[in-house]
Amino acid sequence: MSTMSAMGHGRGRWTRGECKLPGGKLIAASVLLDDGDDDVRCGGGRGRRIAACRIDGDFFIGGDEPSHALIEDIETAIVASGGCVSGVSAADGTSPDAVYRRLVATVRSVLQSHPSSRLIGADAVTIAVAVCRAVGEPVAPAMATPLAANATADADFASRWAVLHPLVIRDEPREPAVQMGLEQAIGEAVANGEMPAAIRFWQWDRSAVVIGRFQSLRAEVNGDQARAEGITVVRRITGGGAMFAEPRSVITYSLYAPLDFVKGLGVEDSYRLCDLWVMRALRELGIEASYRPINDIASPLGKIGGAAQRRMPRGARGAVLHHTMLSYDIDAMKMTRVLNISKEKMSDKAVRSAVKHVDPLRSQTGLSREAILDHLARHLVRRVPGASFASLDERVLDRAGALADARYRRDEWTGVIA
Repeated sequence: MSTMSAMGHGRGRWTRGECKLPGGKLIAASVLLDDGDDDVRCGGGRGRRIAACRIDGDFFIGGDEPSHALIEDIETAIVASGGCVSGVSAADGTSPDAVYRRLVATVRSVLQSHPSSRLIGADAVTIAVAVCRAVGEPVAPAMATPLAANATADADFASRWAVLHPLVIRDEPREPAVQMGLEQAIGEAVANGEMPAAIRFWQWDRSAVVIGRFQSLRAEVNGDQARAEGITVVRRITGGGAMFAEPRSVITYSLYAPLDFVKGLGVEDSYRLCDLWVMRALRELGIEASYRPINDIASPLGKIGGAAQRRMPRGARGAVLHHTMLSYDIDAMKMTRVLNISKEKMSDKAVRSAVKHVDPLRSQTGLSREAILDHLARHLVRRVPGASFASLDERVLDRAGALADARYRRDEWTGVIA
């Protein structure tokens, strides 16, 4: 499915293309085509070159030091790769298929040059397709096979949980920027050995949209509508897609664990391990919950939750931060007014609209949100060895407040990928 839209004027005209790996995540490419002398710039051809490129999406970056540097290097390489990319023909020796193959090779080379980072949920093919769609060149590549979970014995998962001994924290309502600060602050405290493993249930004090670390603010959120409806927009430090939350509509929790908890596990198994407890707890409520790679919790009636994860290798022992949002009673119409949900993103989902894609817990259990929260917390203390109730340390709260001021309330961070 091709997706292309104009984004404004500059040196030429910004256009945007999208591609979703079946079973994976969305990659979007925004490109600026050079409006200079086509014949000179393309060596006698009739096409134009890419003058600038921006990559965003709901993918993840894993590895020892996941950062945006990998994406920046891909963007730079695409611009520097040379060759005509728009308005070309086979007679020029730069056919659309040749452009596509060159882009795939360019991106693969960059990925190989970053051995400590791994692109998760997308690949060189999806990036190349997104760029080709952005410049208006149709390609029909053989897509990669859907990502699948790497099965790991339940006994191994059980043994990891048996020695974790997490604190269980029922937190009070807090503003979105402080919630983002707490995610970083608690993760750092666990990584430094200053705090044991913990599972924290969030409470939202207002409506919010939380976008992923690598998403475009403008592409994902209708800013005017969000402001009109009093919805706060923040950006988190993990990858993945945008989340819409209202105080009574979702159940949000985070797991903060020493890095050894996920040692030796691939991405899919790491997600399945971290959410294993909640799938068992939901089954006790009669929900046939299961893991759907890469990062979803689903039932036969549809998706009920999504997760994001980041490994934090620094500190005395490092940590893994894993947060999950479960839909309880989402105002789907409001969500679709505020979020820009593209057809490409839904292209491999067996649904007709984003509204039908939301499957609230309320309709599957008949229970109140508070009753479900109580059940989840009690399940942890009852079923996970060594789990016990606790409160947040004041030092962590102070650190979270400082991070909210320095980063998460600032437009420079929220709009770091405009």
